[in-house]
Amino acid sequence: MIGEKHRDAVFGRRRAFLTGESEVDIWQNEFADDYSTAAQKFGEDKVNALQKRVILQVINEYWSDYLDYTSYLRDGIHLTRIGGKNPADEYNITCEEFFSGMEEQVIDTMGERLQTLLSLDNIDDFVINTPTELWTYTLNESGEELLKRALSKRRFPKRRKKAITITAMTATVRTKTKRKNRQTKSRQKRAFSQNYSVRRIKI
Repeated sequence: MIGEKHRDAVFGRRRAFLTGESEVDIWQNEFADDYSTAAQKFGEDKVNALQKRVILQVINEYWSDYLDYTSYLRDGIHLTRIGGKNPADEYNITCEEFFSGMEEQVIDTMGERLQTLLSLDNIDDFVINTPTELWTYTLNESGEELLKRALSKRRFPKRRKKAITITAMTATVRTKTKRKNRQTKSRQKRAFSQNYSVRRIKI
């Protein structure tokens, strides 16, 4: 499944940054001028150490967004069957597009964090946000859940049936009310006729 591929890519890159197998040089390569300014202002070693902490935090942030998005996507991807598409294929395509865009967003976010650093007078004032909640996502890599929901022209038969029942009950109540009103008027007419007859006889 596509999720396993992306997980291996993210965790492998993160592990390489942690162990030092890969050098964190996004600021140097993508934002050379701002990096030089920050290095002169705070010292190259401090800036490089901070960059490593920042990239790990950014990776965690975007990986959490990825998990949240794919979990949301799985809840509704089966609806693509209405258009004659394969939900598993559409899921893989959408996840790949999201993941590709996420890599670009990581670089943009790193640039924004560098700008934040340059706005400070002391590098120790730079705040790295840490997670405040723990969310657990359980993803079935078989993809069977993408196909398990059967589609029907009437997706909410019980609710629709209930609505029809309510309408029928309302119509029935109205019919009974009309019938009762007619019966009441008939009794009033008969009573009026009888009283009128009595009065006429008395006269």
